[in-house]
Amino acid sequence: MLANLCQAQIHISYLNSSPKIDGKSGDWQGISMNSFQSKANTVISKNNAKYAFGFDEEHLYGIFQVFDKQLTDLALDKSGSPRIAFNDGIEVYIDAKNDSQTRMDMSDYQLIIDLNGNVTVYRGGDRFLLQVDKFKVPKDTITNNFILEIAAQKSGTINNEKDIDEGYFIEFSLPWASLGISPAAGTTLKMDVCFNDADKFLDIKPLSESDPIPDYSYESI
Repeated sequence: MLANLCQAQIHISYLNSSPKIDGKSGDWQGISMNSFQSKANTVISKNNAKYAFGFDEEHLYGIFQVFDKQLTDLALDKSGSPRIAFNDGIEVYIDAKNDSQTRMDMSDYQLIIDLNGNVTVYRGGDRFLLQVDKFKVPKDTITNNFILEIAAQKSGTINNEKDIDEGYFIEFSLPWASLGISPAAGTTLKMDVCFNDADKFLDIKPLSESDPIPDYSYESI
């Protein structure tokens, strides 16, 4: 299976055995990892990361290992909040029908997962926010059940600028049925991966969406 990432193709490996979603890479041995190196000039320290995707007949899987010297939680919020995009974390955009151009439509999904394992999911079109309860997004007025299993592990302290942290792992499992996809060899879908990085804590609640956040970057691969 191939995914179109920012006009480049990335191979999604078939997994003979399903990984345990525990925020660890042990079940991904032998799977080729992709690399990401931050080019942001707006942060104190630039992150780098390794990531991979896999699939079987039932699920799409992803794992991300992010090397981050300053673990930061700006939102101080939980799953379902759009503000967790300002925390250290990742975003995955999925165009299930591989047909979107400049804007998301009803077959597109945006998954925001932070270093604490909080998750917020949007569906395109009118950008419905799918409410999250224990990593399961219940049925909304239109879509079928959307279930997302997530695990996150971090090494370091949060919002402590006086030490140097190691980083975090994020791992997820997403049923194909939630996306309306039947996986098969040669199937293509459109995806994008973004890395969110905050390096200095401040209270963002008084800020509007248009206010700039210092020492923060959002990078698409």
